[in-house]
Amino acid sequence: MKHCFIVKFVEGFDYKKHEKDIKSIFDEALSIEGIKGYEIKENCTLKENRSDIAVIFDMEDSSALERWAPCKPHMTWKEKYTPYILSKAVFDYED
Repeated sequence: MKHCFIVKFVEGFDYKKHEKDIKSIFDEALSIEGIKGYEIKENCTLKENRSDIAVIFDMEDSSALERWAPCKPHMTWKEKYTPYILSKAVFDYED
């Protein structure tokens, strides 16, 4: 299963300055049972109507998603970065 979220940050937020911290937060999630990995993809076009990053978590199944929701890394991500998120879309799919 893939758990994806696509994020557009507020104007002036520099993802590159926060990339190391964001990756360290998501690295912690790899210790959660059922979370096999993740990748962050950056948008390659500078257009106003585009989002900035896509985060794709590889999970064994939906039970891993249930463990992700209340976990510390997820809460840390939300606490630290929600104020900088202009919009977000969440999408889950089976591969």
